[in-house]
Amino acid sequence: MKVELTVPVKWSELTVKQVEYFSRMMLKELTETEVMTLCFLKFSGLKLIKKAIHYKAGYLYIFKKKGFPRFTMDADLATTCIAKMTFLINDISLFALPVSIKKYEAYDYRMFDVNLEQYLLLDSYYQAFLAGKETHYLNKMLAVMYHLPGEKWDNEKLPVWEKRFKRQPLFRKYIIFLWFTGFKKWIMERYWYVFNQGNEISSQPTPDEIVLQLLSALNEGDITHNKEILATSVHEAFFELNRKIEQSKNV
Repeated sequence: MKVELTVPVKWSELTVKQVEYFSRMMLKELTETEVMTLCFLKFSGLKLIKKAIHYKAGYLYIFKKKGFPRFTMDADLATTCIAKMTFLINDISLFALPVSIKKYEAYDYRMFDVNLEQYLLLDSYYQAFLAGKETHYLNKMLAVMYHLPGEKWDNEKLPVWEKRFKRQPLFRKYIIFLWFTGFKKWIMERYWYVFNQGNEISSQPTPDEIVLQLLSALNEGDITHNKEILATSVHEAFFELNRKIEQSKNV
């Protein structure tokens, strides 16, 4: 009987359960190969029965999959299969956030319903978590992206809102970090001119330092417009910045 193994090959194909499993594995003290191996087994529905049987050409591994008899796989084939999970480690790209955490709903994972202020806060908390791995920054990110039905954005309420997620398990909090990693890559490709100005100067600022520097192009010298600009859709703001920069290069 032929055994067909189907696994996701990109982040957008992962289910919420699969993202949660990957998040759990990343938080353990495992090597990248161990993470990929465990994810391949989990995502394909395989169970490893015996790790290795020595034979003259090498080693065989015995697996079982629900609905199929036990079967063997040699080391080369197993390595090839596990390599399909490389994208999990090397190419984190945009994927859909869990639509809710308990009673709290997520904003659109592409941030089409999120304003510029929320994006900049998310990025600052993301960078802070990268620097020190302090989990309260993940609570803050969750507070920016998850809300009660009908609840309006109010940055002054963030210190209260972040407490909503304090007791969530770490693996669930870590998902928002993974998601924003993929989102940053996606939005930097979408608005290429906004995020690539640093390539033209010797000391390159970070992508989001560039965004803050370019905000002056939107307020036209009047800082009283900054509050309105921060309340603008992040995509509208980046689209306008991208357009201005592109036009300036074509003059």
